[in-house]
Amino acid sequence: MKSKTLTGLMGVSLCVLAGMSAAQDINPYHTNKQIAEQAYPKKQPYSPWVDISDAGDTLKTLEYTDPTLHYDPLLKTSAQAYADGLALTDPRVSPLYANFSKGFSPTLITEGTKCIFLSTSVRLFQVLESAGQDAKLDVYEGMWHVFQTSPVPETEVSLKKIAAFLYQHFK
Repeated sequence: MKSKTLTGLMGVSLCVLAGMSAAQDINPYHTNKQIAEQAYPKKQPYSPWVDISDAGDTLKTLEYTDPTLHYDPLLKTSAQAYADGLALTDPRVSPLYANFSKGFSPTLITEGTKCIFLSTSVRLFQVLESAGQDAKLDVYEGMWHVFQTSPVPETEVSLKKIAAFLYQHFK
């Protein structure tokens, strides 16, 4: 039986993976690895939760600044359940700790200065950049976790930059 791949099944030569928050913990590393030879996925994480441990300093320093999230107890409990016995820094549950030196698709990370994941987003950008990957970090003053879901002027600016990034890489 012939195996069905993304390209074979749907005739796809290019795809975009976009997600907010925890959705990025699931898709950026593993999904990219699974379909890297079949398509050319672009990444557009909004405020990615790619390290489910509490290693990022802004989890603590911005704990009361981000109006949408707190690590303890909600995210901490969720992280432990998701890890299902694995270390919270295991790349299978925290893609930030993966080896990106063998390749990764172009990535645009958008974040706000009031988001508890700000330091994690910076760390993701640094890991990708140091591995020689095409990565951009776009940070918005005074914005919180996944601010792009709110009717604020920064949302329009951010979405236009995302569209430009995708257009640039779709050409």
